[in-house]
Amino acid sequence: MMLSLFRNPLFSLLRRLWWLSVLIPAAAWGLGGMEGLWLAVQFMAAGLGLLIGAATVALEHGAYVTLRDVLRRFISGYRFLCPRCLHFAHFRFACGACGNEVEAFLVGTGGAYVNECAACHEPLFSYSVIKGRGVRAYCDNCFGNCDRDVYHQRRVSVLATLLPADFESFGRLPGAQRNQSKDNVSFVCLDDGERLNYLLDYGNLPGGIASVYSSNYVMTAHALKHLEAVWLDVAGLEPLQLGRTIDAFIRQSESAGSGRSEILVCVRQTSPDPVIKSRLEAQFKRVRYGLEPADFLSLEVAAELEESRSQLSETILTLNLNSAATLAAQAQPVKQPLGERPIPAKLVD
Repeated sequence: MMLSLFRNPLFSLLRRLWWLSVLIPAAAWGLGGMEGLWLAVQFMAAGLGLLIGAATVALEHGAYVTLRDVLRRFISGYRFLCPRCLHFAHFRFACGACGNEVEAFLVGTGGAYVNECAACHEPLFSYSVIKGRGVRAYCDNCFGNCDRDVYHQRRVSVLATLLPADFESFGRLPGAQRNQSKDNVSFVCLDDGERLNYLLDYGNLPGGIASVYSSNYVMTAHALKHLEAVWLDVAGLEPLQLGRTIDAFIRQSESAGSGRSEILVCVRQTSPDPVIKSRLEAQFKRVRYGLEPADFLSLEVAAELEESRSQLSETILTLNLNSAATLAAQAQPVKQPLGERPIPAKLVD
């Protein structure tokens, strides 16, 4: 942040005129003696104080807007998932002209103190006659950039299909944007204005999860590791074919490290074949039926998962408290009435 502030026009001017800090005291001493030197030192100290005060105000402004943006994103649940490499990344920014990263301080303060890219020196924001080149979202994994107004202002859900025909049906939905990541994972992105739904073609990964592991990306941040729900259309699907599909999905999800028990499986049919239904419920803990594609995309899977975790935590806490109370009751000695206590043998004799 401080380094960005040094590119402010005032600081740049002072760097070029550094020799005045030597010339002014020397000239004052030569013209007015010690009294002139003392006045020059006071003048320079006052100027330095004003400069430090201005820098402090700018830094506090940058810290304030940074904290404000962090809180706003936390409350809104915004996350950044790069559409180029499908990795979750931090909220960072790129110059609209050259694509190089720009400091968050410049973006948060709207170019009030520094309004140029450090790499290409193009203006970022538009003021009076200056036409800015804009700011984009920056990915620190693949070093690419995308539209900041979209990818920094949405909640994110990571969904998947297991069958190629299902993926094609989602690709035909209005507003669906079909794309392919840098590691050749096909996906559809659907934006409803509040949330970005990334629908991955899980059943057609080139080389499986191993191909993603062998790439240069960080697997812990990949969307494959943060899968929330999958969608199935089992109409006309043979139970044997479904079994092979499920087995392949389980192997891949375990390789990616995403917990199978936490993934929600959504089936289009309300009453599928009993064999298929029993197979799904035997393999997955969370299965829902009768969901059309639009209903599937509007699911609040993350909120539902968080609610189920909270309920589970409350249940475990209640069981622990009940167990502790039972053990405490068992540990207390049973008090018998005085008349019913056994008489020691020595007293009887």
